[in-house]
Amino acid sequence: MVFARAFSRRRWAFGVGVVFFCVTAIALAQRRFGAFGGRSTLDTLANIPYDGRFTFVRVRYEPTPDGYWYGGLPAWAHGYPVAERHLMKIMNEVSFLGAHDEEVNAFALDDPALFK
Repeated sequence: MVFARAFSRRRWAFGVGVVFFCVTAIALAQRRFGAFGGRSTLDTLANIPYDGRFTFVRVRYEPTPDGYWYGGLPAWAHGYPVAERHLMKIMNEVSFLGAHDEEVNAFALDDPALFK
């Protein structure tokens, strides 16, 4: 009888642990783990001035109404700026490119600075 009570307590404790884990996982899934906290932060990232070195540029555009990702980020911002940083670090490792690898740029197609 004592063994049965201990076994049911373990099952109950295990069940409570599973429920706690599931609730915690659901709560954490609601948070954003990306580089940005929202759409307005995309505009606050300043482009670096041109200094003659190779700089990777992402083209910024106005998406269609269904062209937004989770959290209201436009489709062009998927992976921005982390993807650019990683790509330039890889390019600097495998070549003598000497590109900017910490700063990122995003220009519109009609921005004159894009052609520098």
